[in-house]
Amino acid sequence: MTSHSEIEKLRKLKEDLIFVDSITMEKICSFNECIKKFTIVGQEKLTKYPKWKKGEPVTFLQTYHECNECNRKYRSKKDRGKTIGSYHSVIAGNPIEEIK
Repeated sequence: MTSHSEIEKLRKLKEDLIFVDSITMEKICSFNECIKKFTIVGQEKLTKYPKWKKGEPVTFLQTYHECNECNRKYRSKKDRGKTIGSYHSVIAGNPIEEIK
């Protein structure tokens, strides 16, 4: 995990992302309302089984921002780029390295 001072500043979305309760389907909050709460950057291992590799697993890191109150995850454009970079690095034969 990365501290608040080191993480990328998120920008408000043009079309807000609404978070709802999965049982009642009522609005809990929205991304733009809670943007300052996404202060944690995390990574988790993801495994894919591409056809071109004949079903052999490819494990890489997915990067995301996490809300410090409700633990919801959001992947910004830069987070998605880091995830793609990790995937390409692993395909090239490099070991998984945590992105700093």
